[in-house]
Amino acid sequence: MKFRVGDRVSVLDSTLEGKVIAIEGSEFVTVHTNEGFEESFDVSELLQINEEGIDVREVLDPDSFSEILLEKESPEKPKKSKPHVDRFGRVDMEVDLHIESLIDRFRHLSNTEILNIQLTALRNAIDKAFAMDYHRLIVIHGVGQGILRKEVESVLSEYNGLEYFDASYKEYGLGATEVRIH
Repeated sequence: MKFRVGDRVSVLDSTLEGKVIAIEGSEFVTVHTNEGFEESFDVSELLQINEEGIDVREVLDPDSFSEILLEKESPEKPKKSKPHVDRFGRVDMEVDLHIESLIDRFRHLSNTEILNIQLTALRNAIDKAFAMDYHRLIVIHGVGQGILRKEVESVLSEYNGLEYFDASYKEYGLGATEVRIH
């Protein structure tokens, strides 16, 4: 997208907005932010706001926007879950639900959208664990305010054949849940 001096823009992965004050070649744009700072951005980091002040993201139905993100940045990236064999020879896997482990661009998402992506990743990991006959699943959710942990427990309680408890503090700290699959 080509930007012009005076265009109003929003910064992806951020709540920053502002006005274009300079263009450097075809790759960088300097923006005077609403907070009063001048910052340079790669053009790929900016989204133009139209004259009515509506950000393109707001035009999309929130549900379809979430679906688009899930299609483009599926929580099934290989780095998130890795099967391995524990010391007893049992196959198990881990899934890291930190949003930065699931998708690359997330700063523009609402807390609800982030939680939905995390819970979708959890359900996918549980389904994979059942399908692959894994015996153990470690769910890394972090400590935070405990909202994700409660939601993880709520999802786990929906499944038969699972028991869950705090994962090993020595291996995972306080922010993980171990799921045993029977």
